[in-house]
Amino acid sequence: MNSYQQQHFFAALRLLIAAFFTLIFGGCSLTTTPIKAEDKFVSIPSIRVAVNFRGDERSASEPQTGHAVDIGVTKSRGHDTQSLASGDMPIILDNTVFLAPQDMRNDFDMEFADISWRWRKFFAERSLGLEVCAGLGYSTLKLSVSSSSPLQTPAFASERFFTKGPRAGVGLIYRLNSGSSFQFRIAEYFTGADRGVTNMEHYELYFAKPLLDNFSLRAGYAKSDVYGQNIFSGSDFHVLFSGLALALDMNFDAR
Repeated sequence: MNSYQQQHFFAALRLLIAAFFTLIFGGCSLTTTPIKAEDKFVSIPSIRVAVNFRGDERSASEPQTGHAVDIGVTKSRGHDTQSLASGDMPIILDNTVFLAPQDMRNDFDMEFADISWRWRKFFAERSLGLEVCAGLGYSTLKLSVSSSSPLQTPAFASERFFTKGPRAGVGLIYRLNSGSSFQFRIAEYFTGADRGVTNMEHYELYFAKPLLDNFSLRAGYAKSDVYGQNIFSGSDFHVLFSGLALALDMNFDAR
């Protein structure tokens, strides 16, 4: 058997093994290798709209004591490489089986939206304030896996996951005399879904500056740690990304 025939023989063998995994374990819980992607150089743009129900005499764009309804949308995209060593369990995505050994590129595209009740309190009108929020979040995550191995057939798989669940967070805000502020927040999102994002931890540190009475810009650093599972048809996943965060805030007074 020449090298050309050997290559096609092993390609056909891998295809048969992949078909076996899909046939035997499709629709059942299967021990697989999780899909992992970590990207520390993503851009994280976001936009938030808030309606303040109580506040002081400050403009709506400046942080102040009071309650608000807050709506936000964040988007991020990145990629990473992952290697399956000999003896590792396969990665399965969208009924496509990636068998070891081989190297893969994992891409992710995530959108997150939430609507929350928000409360802020600046104690005795001091510069330091506390923020608490709670509400409902909705995530959309697209995962893609592509293989560089000539023996992998098909060499690409992609799947999109939709989940929703409660979200809560806490933060600190330090106001400057200029109306600008430093803001730090930690938020947790949980769904408990069998398929899709199960939970996400989000951290952010911003410098915020008002532009007009109702608009402000935030720039800083954000990090998200996303865990998910795909119990019935594929591998679990862990996506970690961080980088430059830019946000536009629109604030309005209901009074």
